[in-house]
Amino acid sequence: QLCFATPTRALVALPAEKCAPSMVLAAMPIAPSAPVAAQPAPTATVTAGIASHVAPAAQSAQPLSTPGALTIGAATAAGAVAAARRRAPRARRAARIVRADGPSTTSPQSATQKLATTAESCLLNNYGKRSLAFVRGDGHKLYDADGREFLDFTAGIAVNCLGHSDPGWVEAVRKQAGMLVHTSNLYLNPEQVALGEKLVKQSFADKAFFCNSGTEANEAAIKFARKFHMSSGTPRERFVSFENAFHGRTMGSLALTWKEGYKTPFQPLMPSADFLPFNDVEALSGIDESTCAVFAEPMQGEGGVVPADPAFLQALRKRCDEVGALLVFDEVQCGFGRTG
Repeated sequence: QLCFATPTRALVALPAEKCAPSMVLAAMPIAPSAPVAAQPAPTATVTAGIASHVAPAAQSAQPLSTPGALTIGAATAAGAVAAARRRAPRARRAARIVRADGPSTTSPQSATQKLATTAESCLLNNYGKRSLAFVRGDGHKLYDADGREFLDFTAGIAVNCLGHSDPGWVEAVRKQAGMLVHTSNLYLNPEQVALGEKLVKQSFADKAFFCNSGTEANEAAIKFARKFHMSSGTPRERFVSFENAFHGRTMGSLALTWKEGYKTPFQPLMPSADFLPFNDVEALSGIDESTCAVFAEPMQGEGGVVPADPAFLQALRKRCDEVGALLVFDEVQCGFGRTG
């Protein structure tokens, strides 16, 4: 039995006797931050009522923002701004600060806007254009380059389970960075051995395999599954996953991911990957003696935070045993072992 562990998450392949889950989920709502007042310009009152939120978990949702009110301290200045707005196309309107001692000027870029502009010139946008830039975190709060405060409901996409700047975590990282950081898997170090021993003692696993990311854990599971059947003298090629599943964005894991939009630009992917309906016991007959391994999320994350029925998982375990297929539980999102 193997446990594929990342620095913060893990993917596991459960044996039959451990497959009796009870599902628990704490759902968190999304709440916008309160409007924040910007610094006023001379002789003018400027209120930047910006309401933003950080989108939850899995997909590439963009932050929402609505521009607030701009209040000018003199009636004549307000009239000038209104006239300018009527003359300019709506899409090109910019917030303007009107000074009593001079003409209208476009407001300077904020620190966040400057970072976003620079990023456009040098960074590849893997999730699309980004309009928020965070510089500091404290517990469940984040602060952007302009000092605005946000509630973090994303947690680094299911990574920062202790919150930001946790004192114990900070001290452990500081202490280790002062002694030894990286030597590769060519050598041992005490912390690696201690963590592996703890994982084996507190889980089903016989061995631990450390990875850098969730998708890498799934890639390793794909390779181990193929190697298992090859070593047994009966090579198998076919993999089975489930509708609405998400297992990663690298080529093997992507082939086991349901959403076509993620896969289309990178075809052809790994062949022989089939999908069955989730939580459908009758559909499990689609798993047969040609199946190398079945990948399942006990709690589908990006698929909509959908728990697997205990009866479904037990039937899945039984069917895999009947046909000699390996069963891989991808618990990168929900946290391994937390679903029972």
